[in-house]
Amino acid sequence: PGTRYTTIGSWLDEVIQPATNIALRDRSATNLMIGDLCPSNQSGHFRMPYDEYTLQLVMGVLDPVQAGAPPPCTAVPAGAGVLEMILTEKF
Repeated sequence: PGTRYTTIGSWLDEVIQPATNIALRDRSATNLMIGDLCPSNQSGHFRMPYDEYTLQLVMGVLDPVQAGAPPPCTAVPAGAGVLEMILTEKF
């Protein structure tokens, strides 16, 4: 019953500051931070749409029955892929 909300954020977000502003403050909200779930993954705002760990978290939230095991936690250095994304997207 009712609507449930989930946020997935990063403590290293380059856009939303402070990172605590990512969270929804409601009983129906689940707030996930990549750095809490996978400390070696330091993806930020710009990398999250391309990050396999984050994408698997999203799929697990959208379809928990099919989600299966938690996504594998792999190391992602802070800022990884940001320059390439900017060049590709021609920002």
